[in-house]
Amino acid sequence: MFLVIAIHYNKAVPLFLQRQFRFISPQRAPHHLEFTPLRNKLKNRFLKVGECMICFDTEKTISLSCNHEVCFECLKGYVSVALGDSSMFPIKCPGYINCKTLVEPRYIQRVLNRKEFKRYNLFNDRSLFGDGMPCIYCSHYVVFSNEANIARVACPYCKRFFCLKCQKPWHDGFDCVSQKDKVEIEHWRKTIGAQKCPGCDKIIEKDDPETCNHVSFYVFNHTFI
Repeated sequence: MFLVIAIHYNKAVPLFLQRQFRFISPQRAPHHLEFTPLRNKLKNRFLKVGECMICFDTEKTISLSCNHEVCFECLKGYVSVALGDSSMFPIKCPGYINCKTLVEPRYIQRVLNRKEFKRYNLFNDRSLFGDGMPCIYCSHYVVFSNEANIARVACPYCKRFFCLKCQKPWHDGFDCVSQKDKVEIEHWRKTIGAQKCPGCDKIIEKDDPETCNHVSFYVFNHTFI
């Protein structure tokens, strides 16, 4: 369990939440570049021919912001390797040791599909801002810190809460149960003929088949059949 620190700051966040979750201010993460597959395909079709700095072949190349040129296949292979090794983030120019220029997302997305680009954004955010995850509601990135034992994540943008452990909406007072577990438990309950208490939703099984079906649950003062 972790204390959650949001990398975004919003003046509309209540003061007691700012104190409880210790929001960082006023640092802001840039919005992720919109993934545009059709535009990427069109740009890749009209690439200029040049010498790739990796394979040294004369191919259609993508000219990076540092003016180094990389062919489509080499850049795709380089980024694909990085997606399997988060230590390569943030992704730098692949050809020269002395070039520390970061490869911009507008070039990265031209060699990736939508799922891969989403993975790239996650790894890139972690490398720039620290360990964290996107908010399950609004997708803004939230940074984690191990300064205290709190599993409740408070997003300063949408101001909604979710559980860090199961990454589901916040469930105060209940353990994390996956949807798959819920389906299996419900199937088991129906198979054995067990009932749910209308007061607390606990599963109740009758262990003596000869007794009546009348149940009194004294904890919540509920009676049901």
